[in-house]
Amino acid sequence: MKNYRKKRTDVDFSKHTIKESHLKCDITGHTSDIWEIRLPDTMWHRVIFINSCGVLTVDGDYGRYSFCREFHPSGEGYVSDSYWAEKLRIENDLTWDNYDAEATEKEIKELIDSGLEDYGYKGEELEKLKEQFTDLLDYVDDKIAYEYHAYRDIDFDDYEMIPYRKEHNVRLDIIFDAFEEICSRIAEKVETEENDIKCTGNNGNGCFMDSCGHDCGCEGLKEFGEKR
Repeated sequence: MKNYRKKRTDVDFSKHTIKESHLKCDITGHTSDIWEIRLPDTMWHRVIFINSCGVLTVDGDYGRYSFCREFHPSGEGYVSDSYWAEKLRIENDLTWDNYDAEATEKEIKELIDSGLEDYGYKGEELEKLKEQFTDLLDYVDDKIAYEYHAYRDIDFDDYEMIPYRKEHNVRLDIIFDAFEEICSRIAEKVETEENDIKCTGNNGNGCFMDSCGHDCGCEGLKEFGEKR
């Protein structure tokens, strides 16, 4: 069944070709499983997934990344963003998302202007929160200063309401979408193979068709894999 998970980006992989290969090392005897997705006859939007020795390496137009787990595409496969991000950090000390000062400042100003009233705050509580959020604006440009001031210096009743926006690594989002496109193609292939009908092929041509509409000389239709 096709994977209908929502895409993270607007990169369209539907017209990309996918090549799968398996290379065995003569020295170690270990096999590397490789999937490459790219536009036909070009090197555009090319992403390569290499599983080897317990590690996934991703290479191509969107950068090179290493994950401390192998991730093999499958018909039921998909990307758990947080899980992949965790394995990326462990391997590379990298992160999938980072503090976004501009988006955080925008959210604070929206809360001060009318957002807090929309959430039902009023009276002294409203004025106190507006004062606290206005104070945060002086620190929002620096991640460390903002975190220290917001979570240590100001006594918020609920720390979960502190604005803290993050921006994702768009290149990694594209890579995640590419992996899920491969999984979707695998699922479609499996579903097609399960539903295929094959004619008897007594003329030796091995005809595969949903309905035998040409002169192949077969004796009739049969389900794929059925013996006659």
